[in-house]
Amino acid sequence: MNSKRRQCGLPAEGQGHAESRDHDGLVGVRVEGGGWVYARNVRPYAAERLLAQRCEYHDTPEATDVALPDWETYDPRRHPGHLLGFPQQPAVSVLTDQAVCFQAISAGDAPPWAVPAALPCDPALFAHAVRDTRLSRYARGVLAELAAGHLPGHTPTLAELTENAEDNGEGPAFATAVDELVTHGYLPADAHQHEPGGSQIDLAPARHSASTTRSPEAMVPAAFTHYRTRVQSDIAFLTTQASQNRRRNRAGDRSGARLMGPSLGSEERCPLCLRAVSGRSYTRRMALMYSSGSGDGLPENARPDSYLAGIDPVPTEWVTVLQEPMDGRIFGIGSYLTTFVGREHALSESDWTHGSVGRAGLSHLGDGDDAVFHEGLADTSKRAEFFAQVRRHQKPGVEPTIEFTHSFLWYFAAIPRPDGSWYFLDEAGRDQELVRIHRDDADLRVEIAALPLRRYLAVRERLLVVQYERITYLDATPAPRIKAASRTKVSTFDFHSGHPGMNAFVRLCGKHLILPIDASPADLGYPYTTDESYPAFTIGTDPGTGQPIAFTCDPDRLGGVDAPGYLTRVYFRREVMRRYTSEPSRYQVGNGRLSCLGLWGISIGRNDEDLVETYLGDLGRDLPSAERAHWLSFNVAPRGGIDQERRRRDILGLWTEGPPDPLHRLAHARERFSTALSAVVGQPVYRAWDAADRIAFTGLHTPTSSEQSEADTQILTLAKGVIEYLSTEALRQLPGADAKSATINCLDGWVKRTNGDPDNLVGPLRLLQGLRSNGAAHARTRNWSAILTRAGLDKLQPDEQFLRLLSSTADALEALAAHAEAQTPGEGDHAPE
Repeated sequence: MNSKRRQCGLPAEGQGHAESRDHDGLVGVRVEGGGWVYARNVRPYAAERLLAQRCEYHDTPEATDVALPDWETYDPRRHPGHLLGFPQQPAVSVLTDQAVCFQAISAGDAPPWAVPAALPCDPALFAHAVRDTRLSRYARGVLAELAAGHLPGHTPTLAELTENAEDNGEGPAFATAVDELVTHGYLPADAHQHEPGGSQIDLAPARHSASTTRSPEAMVPAAFTHYRTRVQSDIAFLTTQASQNRRRNRAGDRSGARLMGPSLGSEERCPLCLRAVSGRSYTRRMALMYSSGSGDGLPENARPDSYLAGIDPVPTEWVTVLQEPMDGRIFGIGSYLTTFVGREHALSESDWTHGSVGRAGLSHLGDGDDAVFHEGLADTSKRAEFFAQVRRHQKPGVEPTIEFTHSFLWYFAAIPRPDGSWYFLDEAGRDQELVRIHRDDADLRVEIAALPLRRYLAVRERLLVVQYERITYLDATPAPRIKAASRTKVSTFDFHSGHPGMNAFVRLCGKHLILPIDASPADLGYPYTTDESYPAFTIGTDPGTGQPIAFTCDPDRLGGVDAPGYLTRVYFRREVMRRYTSEPSRYQVGNGRLSCLGLWGISIGRNDEDLVETYLGDLGRDLPSAERAHWLSFNVAPRGGIDQERRRRDILGLWTEGPPDPLHRLAHARERFSTALSAVVGQPVYRAWDAADRIAFTGLHTPTSSEQSEADTQILTLAKGVIEYLSTEALRQLPGADAKSATINCLDGWVKRTNGDPDNLVGPLRLLQGLRSNGAAHARTRNWSAILTRAGLDKLQPDEQFLRLLSSTADALEALAAHAEAQTPGEGDHAPE
């Protein structure tokens, strides 16, 4: 028993209750003179109604390994089975109501027995009785109910309580508890025969317990005298804090978090959270303590040091959650989730303790036909919950399936990759690695990004238990036999060798915890951090000094007396869009808007100098924080005027057609051409899109620079979508087409046969194909310059050449469509939408 448990006065098992037992409920002690009531297993909804709260387990001057504040709001993760203190008024009525609730739940209806408003027995003896470590917690709960849960003379008989316990499936446990109370003298030997009127608890045996455990002076919790000098000032402070919180709640807290009392700092949360105790870290090297033998003479692959040295309960990179050997070694890593209460059970032994998690099936009860189906998602007896596993299949040759608990993947909206790994999108829409999988001849290993994993643990209020086992065979049995162990608050490991005369081996087995990040619930609404930064953007130039004028894009600071307005225009070089135009599968760049997969979007415009225009407030409201630094690097002082179309639309509220959009015109012309020509030949003239090519063609954009490489990429995509996807088989059905001709020659023959002008109708497509073949797709030839000269493009910059080419291609497609419609009267009177 450690020092804190001695201070708490509870038995060892009291530090983490295995189950929530309603009848264990009220265990109160009124301490005279200080105005405090103590209770164990207080439910959150009741504790929230009580202002000041203390825990005798955590808040004692002698408790050197934790340093919690003098006051706190109730957090059940931190106080399993502990005695909590509350100011006597209004705690008595609240806890009395809770005792009534406990009984109502236990009985299944309203309690038939009167409940006292105060402790109806000797507080000193009662205090010792409920701390009698000779009794189990269940027995102490029964003792507490019989001694303090009913009015004197109205206590139910044991027969009634036994029937109630059996109705709730607790008959054997209740009978054992009564036997304990009889054995230690709290109940008479004939207790089961008592008639109505109650089973009288005799608290006298508590005197013996007190004399052998704690002095009479320790009857009152040790921290109480420490509290007494501070309680009045604490209550005044808490009253002020609660009033402020209520005002903040009425005004609408931006975080959306419900404030139920003073806000908790990072050192006030679960003692297992990251650096939660007085800033001290749990990260330290695991050290084995040898009780026999030594690992010094072992071969390198048999020593435990390398694995133990890498254990970190608060990792920031990657965590191996599953590993299986593929080469015959005896080795494995597994993992499961547990609660804060289940931590002690997980670390109570080094052997694997995930129980039946990951396996579904029926369990038969006794010799009868009753059976219970276990879905494999949790094992309450082991306090284990499913997290991940490698599931092998009976059919040979089938790859193992790697499975995760659904809530883990759902929380991140995780996206699978073909190799079985997973990733998710952050606030800005960028890929963030979540799960990576390594497969080779040696092993199969599954790793999870540490910070996202620990974020998931925080939002679930869970710990991850990573289990490890490795057996290494040796040439000879070590002598003396190796026995070593390591026990910390976050790990338990055993290392030993085999017995003499058996196969020579050493075995390392144990487990360690991965702790959640230290974050408030309001920060866990998204699977990524949402820290906001609002840089200052240049919005003008000081005419006197020539220096730029800049202001923050934080929307909350705009529109004030000395601040610019929300709609202040900000300008950027067009290169700011290159990041987005280069990934058409992720970003959609339109004439007036930039968006990302439905995650975010911002309104944009273009002025006469081809600068990108946005509003200052939109940069802070609509642009993710992670993107603002990118935009800032392209920010320039205003020049070239404003986007007049955008002004008429956004400011004046007028209907506008918008600026000419050559890309929209091209898409419309291609669709019209496809429909008209397909009607001529009686079959589709374009092959079905490949998904990647369709995305690329849809992502055609006005160039963001004058670089030839960007223009080449655009030319390739344009030629592929307009010419290379044409069906040669279909075009050879055109009148005048040569049965052996390629696509453009088929069109040329058809135009000539139908009295069209091939230079105007087909010439722009030959130009596009020529630029593709002589430069964009291959090493440039002398024909490249000749083609540009003949087309009158040689004096233009590459971006201007592409825009001219884009326009001429759209013209040709529209002209070909009109020519085809003329060959099929009645079917070409309108262009398809």
